[in-house]
Amino acid sequence: LQCCDAMTTDWPAVDLVITNPPFVSSSLKKGGLDAETRALLRQRFPIGFQKRSDLAAAFIEAAVRCTKPGGRIALVLPESLLATEAAAPLRSWLTDNAPPSRIDLLGAKAFPDASVRAATWVLECGALLENIELTSHSPWSRRRVPAQQLRQLPWSAVVVPPQQIPSFKIPESAQKLDDLADLSRGFTDDFYFFARSIREAEEQSPAHPVLSVGLVDPGRHWWGERRAKIAGRWFQRPELHMATLRTEDSERAERLMAKQQGRRLLLATRSAVLECCAVASGVVAQVPLITLRSKTVEELDLIYAQLLSPLATAWYLSRYGHLDQTGAGVDLRVPALKELPLRSMASIAPSTQTELCRRLQALRDRPGQNELQSVQCLALELMDQPHDPLMTWWWERLPKKLRDGYSR
Repeated sequence: LQCCDAMTTDWPAVDLVITNPPFVSSSLKKGGLDAETRALLRQRFPIGFQKRSDLAAAFIEAAVRCTKPGGRIALVLPESLLATEAAAPLRSWLTDNAPPSRIDLLGAKAFPDASVRAATWVLECGALLENIELTSHSPWSRRRVPAQQLRQLPWSAVVVPPQQIPSFKIPESAQKLDDLADLSRGFTDDFYFFARSIREAEEQSPAHPVLSVGLVDPGRHWWGERRAKIAGRWFQRPELHMATLRTEDSERAERLMAKQQGRRLLLATRSAVLECCAVASGVVAQVPLITLRSKTVEELDLIYAQLLSPLATAWYLSRYGHLDQTGAGVDLRVPALKELPLRSMASIAPSTQTELCRRLQALRDRPGQNELQSVQCLALELMDQPHDPLMTWWWERLPKKLRDGYSR
């Protein structure tokens, strides 16, 4: 027996590895690794040790490198390793060198104290596999799929059970969202830069109210009505104090605040359905909210209505539902969202544009269930979709506390 740091010690050649690697971020701030240790791990594990990756990825590389051909590796891992961009080089390397013969998705309840969705992998070193055994415990399912699929699709698309979504057909004349709008998302450092200058608003309508992910619901936000937790602190009415922000770094403050100007849409990143709301100039979008801008107010309204439509959620889940590793359903990512098919303003009759503006104004005046459904129905008609079963499916996905909010 040897008690040591397995990440910095050379392992002997073995036939079997059974392990529960560290569930720790490889980043300097989150993982607590000093610069010297990070440099050492990057040198030892160039495939598994990537920026923002989980340290478990480096541990997997170490295990594979010490296992003899024909050997086996069994691991308990965070489910996120199936989908994270940082672990993509590792997954590709494993496909060629140690493909999985079995993956079990355990869900979030296997280790309740860890607050993480876990999975078990069995890797076969140097093997050429025909099939992979896949099991999901939440919800329960068991499948056998051809191993070749790991070369054709993202691992998460192969492993994660497909979402149950009503059928739909996208019109051929639809355009990509990327052709109609600009999408952006701030960086983690921006989150903390803003957070240090957030305080409780004293005025009824401050110049720079702050919206966090938890304050954004479909068709509305809850600033001033729902508490928000930002960087570990609770606020009832969070606002950005510009004097404090400029004191820390005036040039950076002006650069970031320029992005908070103009009417735009804000989208939450993890939710059961696509959640977005329209905000006025000066409202601060706290990371990780996604910001959407369009060239005209009219085009922005049309995009807004279609993002609220059940079709947008159904399309995203049908294409990218496998990216979600939290159990929420939608894990919204900018590159994926850019592909969302939509109608453009040029394809909409003037009378329909007028009716759309009327319904959106009614939603702004009173963000209730009837008003939201009115916008959704028109958006479905724009994309030549029947109201049911998409409407029923979308409202059933909506968490009860959100549904109750529209009934208040």
